Amino acid sequence: MATSPDYLRLATNATRALADTALDCLRDAVLVVDARHKQLPLVLANAAARRCFAAENDEGNLIAAPLARLLGTASAATIETMMVSQSGAACTGRIITWRFIHGEQPVMTDIKPLAAAPGQRLVMLSFAPAAPEPDVVVAVDQLSWDMLILDTELKVTYANAGAVRAARSMVRDLGGRPVKISAHKKRLYHAAAALAAGHVLAVEEAATRMLMSAGMNRHEAVRSLLGLTRQVLENFERLGSRAAWTGPLARGDYRVISAHEEAMSELPTEYMRAYEALNRLGARVLANDATSTLARLDKIAVAERQTRKSRRIARD
Repeated sequence: MATSPDYLRLATNATRALADTALDCLRDAVLVVDARHKQLPLVLANAAARRCFAAENDEGNLIAAPLARLLGTASAATIETMMVSQSGAACTGRIITWRFIHGEQPVMTDIKPLAAAPGQRLVMLSFAPAAPEPDVVVAVDQLSWDMLILDTELKVTYANAGAVRAARSMVRDLGGRPVKISAHKKRLYHAAAALAAGHVLAVEEAATRMLMSAGMNRHEAVRSLLGLTRQVLENFERLGSRAAWTGPLARGDYRVISAHEEAMSELPTEYMRAYEALNRLGARVLANDATSTLARLDKIAVAERQTRKSRRIARD
C-alpha cells in the first residue's frame, strides 16, 4: 500500500514525462486532491487509479473532477468532514466506498496530507485495487449459458459475456443501439432521457397553450409548433447544436427576450420561470460566451422583477 508521498518528490525534480512514468508504474491507485476547495478537485490520478474509475476514452475527465464523483454517498460525507477537521501530516487509514467502473466497493484507503508550497493544501488518497481473478472471469465468460448477478434491489452487478451478447441482440432487435454505461452513471443517463422526452413534451404543451391564449385553436397551435420543432431537430441532427440554434438568445436580441417576459407576466408563474431557466440553460450549453450571456440575462431578470413589483404596488 502506498502510504508515503516520497515518490511524489520525483515530480518536483524531474521532467513531467519521467514523473508521470514513475507514478504510472505503481501498482497502487494514487489520487491527489486540492483540499483548499470544498469540492476537493482531483489534481493527479495515476494509471492504476484511471483504470479503476474511467473508461479508456474518458480518462482525461478525471482531472479537476470533484472527489465526491468517485465516492459512495456516505464516504463522500466522511471525507469532506475529515478534510475540514484534519490538521498536521498524520496518515490515517479508512474503509472508503469507491465508485469503480464495475460498481461500488469498500476498500481500505490511506489518506495523507502532503508537504506542499505555501498556499497549497494537497491530500493524497491511495489504495490497492482489487486484484481480478482472471481464471474465474474467463471461465464464467466462456459458459454456454447466460449469467447475471443481481443485488438486493434486483440491479445487475455482473453479466457474463453470453448475457452481454444476448442483451445487445435484444436491444438491436427492438431497433435500439446498445451502449455501455458505468453503474453510477445510470441515473444521469435516465435524467438525460427524461429531459429530452418528458420535459420537451411539457415545453411543447406550454407553448401550445400560449398560442391558444393568443387566439389559435389547439389544432392550429400544434401544427405550427411541430413544424418548428421538427426543423430544429433535423438541423440539430444534420448540422450540430450550435448551427441549429435559433431564436432571440442565439441572435443576442435581449430586447425581444425582455418583451417575451413582459408578455408572459399574464400567465401562471411556471411559464416565466421555465422561460428564464431555459434561456439560462441555452446560454450555458450553446453560447460562445456563456458568462457574458448569463450576465445579460441576469439584468433582464432583475428588471422584470422590479417591473412586476411596481405593478403589484400600483394595483394595491
